[in-house]
Amino acid sequence: MKIFALTALALVMMISPVSAAEKAPMPAAQTAQSGVDWTPCQSAIQKYCADKTAEADIFNCLTPNASNLSKECVSTHAKYSMMMQENAATAGQNPARPADGHQH
Repeated sequence: MKIFALTALALVMMISPVSAAEKAPMPAAQTAQSGVDWTPCQSAIQKYCADKTAEADIFNCLTPNASNLSKECVSTHAKYSMMMQENAATAGQNPARPADGHQH
């Protein structure tokens, strides 16, 4: 009986439509997961990236349109880029070893 109930629950979950909130683009007025406040880019996001939901996709969408962005949005875009570069650089480091790579 439990298997039947679990199967029915799984089917209902698969059939139910994705809520509009999950499909909607990231609200630009909200600070994103990275900690970057995309508010200065709100109009550009609506204009160029309305179908994008992930922060990285929005960043990549805005990149080729950089010449059309406000100074504030360009600054936000650059801040996100720097944060991603820093995260990529630190992700490869082993915290057990010094950053210079020498064993002490």
